[in-house]
Amino acid sequence: MSRNSFTRTSLILTAGLVLGLSYAPRSLLAAGAVECRLYDVNYARVVLASANANSTVDTVVSIKNPSPAGGASMTVEVKWIDTSGTLIGISGPVAIPPQNTFEYATGSGPIIPFVIDVPPAATLPVFEGSARVIQTDPGCVKSNRLSVNAQVVRSLPSASGLPEYFHVDTERPTGSIGD
Repeated sequence: MSRNSFTRTSLILTAGLVLGLSYAPRSLLAAGAVECRLYDVNYARVVLASANANSTVDTVVSIKNPSPAGGASMTVEVKWIDTSGTLIGISGPVAIPPQNTFEYATGSGPIIPFVIDVPPAATLPVFEGSARVIQTDPGCVKSNRLSVNAQVVRSLPSASGLPEYFHVDTERPTGSIGD
């Protein structure tokens, strides 16, 4: 992290503390809902364009409900977590109908070529960390399978105007937090 980024982040956090604001979002679970951690996204990042850096960086997690047509919707949220393990934001929860893919993101877009279905509940600060894909349906079973793909997207003011995409590994946790 550059010194300017560190200073800017420190000022934002200090201002938030002085004003009584917090980046400690709460899950919006419905009564009776449980939380099943289904996937971990190994890397997530947000960088906002500024006078010193024209590019922005966002993370997009594509989640598909593979249930057959006429099957059940699955309610899913993505928790954004910084490198210290602190929850800094949530996208969702949103019910994904069968055979549909929703794009969860660290920003509200546009993030070409994605159409962001589920932006974060509040604007996220600049951060680097990871994400967790959580199913929040009542009676959730950890063996439920979703199709999950993640990318970090860097939008550049380049001659081509095309963004750069970096695939991010996802994995299913095992043991007490997964299958």
